Amino acid sequence: MQTVRDAQGGFAKLASRIEGLQTIFSQYHSGRDIPPVIERRVERLMRDIGPLAGEIESKMKRPTITRIIAAPKDIEDVQESFEKLAAWVEQFQLECSLNVEHKVEDLTTESLLAKLRHIPDACIDGQSGHACMENTRVELLNDIDIWNGDPDVARVFWLSGMAGTGKSAIARSVCYRLRQKKLLGASFFCSRGTRDDVKRIIPTLAESLARQNMAYRLALLDILRDEPDIGHYTVQLQVEQLLEKPLRDAFVEGQPMLTLVVDALDECLDTKAVKSLLSALVPRSRGIPVKFFLTSRPEPHIQSHFKSTQRDLHNTLRLHDIEQNIVEADIRFYCTRRLEENTCFLRRSGASV
Repeated sequence: MQTVRDAQGGFAKLASRIEGLQTIFSQYHSGRDIPPVIERRVERLMRDIGPLAGEIESKMKRPTITRIIAAPKDIEDVQESFEKLAAWVEQFQLECSLNVEHKVEDLTTESLLAKLRHIPDACIDGQSGHACMENTRVELLNDIDIWNGDPDVARVFWLSGMAGTGKSAIARSVCYRLRQKKLLGASFFCSRGTRDDVKRIIPTLAESLARQNMAYRLALLDILRDEPDIGHYTVQLQVEQLLEKPLRDAFVEGQPMLTLVVDALDECLDTKAVKSLLSALVPRSRGIPVKFFLTSRPEPHIQSHFKSTQRDLHNTLRLHDIEQNIVEADIRFYCTRRLEENTCFLRRSGASV
């Protein structure tokens, strides 16, 4: 009879515990009261508890003789049920705690990255211009692919060309090809009047790279926690603190090297700052485990820097040095393709061709 009383008492405590949990959770029954992720966890816990509550209720209503016969087994069931309930509640609490910690970490990360004052629309996804037409610039893009894939070459590639020679289209194509291979670290497309502050280039590249590379993000956040005025750094310090130091901490030997793309450096207004950026970046490039693909017009302040820098620190390609027959073939192909597209459009619209 003592065993029966113990079993009955155990079931009563268990039923009371479950009823208490159900009362608490019933207050949070929709996404208006709690976030969806917590709502799903509550629903899952209630689904687990429901059958257990029904089973306990049915056992408590059994006839006395049945309870006497089943008492030894009921004692085991009470213990097992308490363990199940404790495990479910513990899992729920752990998941909620981890979720809170994750949210706090996200808020901290966003707060720290905001120090960089990055330019949101400077990356490849913010550009409306076209990439190179398919089957044009084939050899050039293949050469850049080879440079990207070779870990032993100079880590800076400077593509130079006069206005209208297609530098930005090439830069966009390079970004798309790198992204396809998961090798695009970040990109910045300079533009006169909107994205022409050279001091925003490195912070924007750093912010973008931090979004996609966990190891680099953690190393960068450690620096940002200790540097409250990093938004006012000179470009030399930006290269050192936002690229060189965190990338060296994050880089794992043998992993593929990412490439950072900066298009139209000549569009930046402060020519001295551009020279400072190149002076800080190119000599340090051997110690920074990423590659840099840069494009610009052959402006004196940019051209003079690359002419005076060690040849083994950078690759230089001048678009006007490409053989004339290759350029003419690309132009011919481009014009033919565009004429064909326009002819097809006119025919579909019913206009006379």
